[in-house]
Amino acid sequence: MLNTGSIHPRRAMLAAAIAGTAAALPVLPALGQPSDPEKQKRRLEEFPADKAGEAHGDGLDAIKKQIGDTPLSTPPALQKLLDELVRRGLLTPADAKDIAEIIAMLKADKPVSDIKRVADQMHERLLKAKDKSSRLALAIVGIAKNSCLKALEFAKEHRYQIRIVCADIGGALTGAQAGAIFGGPAVAAATAVIGAIAASAYSAFGDEPPRR
Repeated sequence: MLNTGSIHPRRAMLAAAIAGTAAALPVLPALGQPSDPEKQKRRLEEFPADKAGEAHGDGLDAIKKQIGDTPLSTPPALQKLLDELVRRGLLTPADAKDIAEIIAMLKADKPVSDIKRVADQMHERLLKAKDKSSRLALAIVGIAKNSCLKALEFAKEHRYQIRIVCADIGGALTGAQAGAIFGGPAVAAATAVIGAIAASAYSAFGDEPPRR
């Protein structure tokens, strides 16, 4: 099983990096989630910058509520974040199945090369059924696929490779939630990418970067 303690020597700082991408989760729900694309775009453009600090704090509280005492960038927490996307209606249980399988492989401490092979197959299948597939599921599986590729490129040790992939997926899941609240479900796939980049950058290039 995965030894989470050895993977995250600076877990608190990495957790803050990931949670920061979800900083707005509870801040703007009163505005509703506009279905009209123009209204969605306008709401993103009119983001109240003076509320950014408040949004950050509320986002940390929201993530803490979701994962409890489970360390953030670990497979059990990733599953809780995935369940939250299903609860919010951003993914159906069927949509979430592939992502849950990737998380299960991380939890079982499988080689990242094996996880990449499975993610490649999932991504190809979702692409072939693009008209029927969830855009968000396709995005998150694609992020996981590329994350495995980059983890193998950036890190030699397995524990660091797993750390990068966990961080990427955690950032994608929290980023998707934040995007859905700010601009509606239509932008969740894009903000999943933003969240993954922010989280992965710290994990790969932070104060204790994995060296090749």
